[in-house]
Amino acid sequence: MSTIVSSGHHLTLTKGKVGKDIELKGGQLIVSSGGTAIGTVILTGQELVSRGGKSSQSQISGGTQIVYSGGVASGAIVSVRGTETVSSGGTSLATTIKNGGTEIVDAKGTASGTIVSNGGVLVDHAGAVVSGLSVLKGGTVDLAGGTFNGTVAAGGIEAVTAGTITGQTIGAGVSLVVSAGATAKSTTLGTNATETVEIGGTVAGTTKMGAKSTLDIMVATNSTSLTVSGFGGNTIELAGFTNSQPSFQYVPSVGGPPGGTLTITAASRTASIQLFGQYVAAGFHVTGVQQNIYVTYTSPSAHAPPDIAGGHH
Repeated sequence: MSTIVSSGHHLTLTKGKVGKDIELKGGQLIVSSGGTAIGTVILTGQELVSRGGKSSQSQISGGTQIVYSGGVASGAIVSVRGTETVSSGGTSLATTIKNGGTEIVDAKGTASGTIVSNGGVLVDHAGAVVSGLSVLKGGTVDLAGGTFNGTVAAGGIEAVTAGTITGQTIGAGVSLVVSAGATAKSTTLGTNATETVEIGGTVAGTTKMGAKSTLDIMVATNSTSLTVSGFGGNTIELAGFTNSQPSFQYVPSVGGPPGGTLTITAASRTASIQLFGQYVAAGFHVTGVQQNIYVTYTSPSAHAPPDIAGGHH
């Protein structure tokens, strides 16, 4: 029969003590130096793993596990509003996050071998050490200023909510979401990958677009500027540019000088897309355009830009 720790109570595992299948219902389990917890069930309440303490196989669904400096947690399963927080100096090994669970890795915290499956989120703060990460379809790694080593499968999500990521390669079928205040610089989009830049987010450097990839910019200012390479057989969208959402595609054509600029105007708003590659005006196609939007392509050698989409009135 398992031990139940209810609200307002706590249990401490000290040196040499092993607690198995302890159930937390609002109470606290403190795993101190030399103590070991195995199979803790955290419905509500907290499991606190301090220096020298070890926890393994915890099931966290609604409560919280906090791994402090010198503490180690391994094999935890986090789901249904449960949270595992790895503080500075703490270590998490082989955690599985799913179905509404969250793992938060603070600066100088370490998470190794985490698996993030459908509905799970790993929050990676600046200075965190996240290695061996595997994000599966429907899982999310939230780069809150941090970086990671690992893989994101098709259908997985990389969210940038703080700081700048530079030179990130977004794998085939993966979505990158850049939130307000964050920046994605010089990203590379794989086949069928999507980069969505939300209002207040920034895209910088040159975005390299793979086949059938999509760059979706949510426009909130009167002046937008992008630099893109590899544009052809993929899509650039300007969400919120006007009441419509113009999309731009290019069917590769032979010839044309390298570079050029695609300019989109509507009332007081202008978007300028600097292109790297060889283009001719006839290759561009515009969809989703409704009223009073004008699109032109300027060749590097052109004296007067041709209107490729015409004026939509």
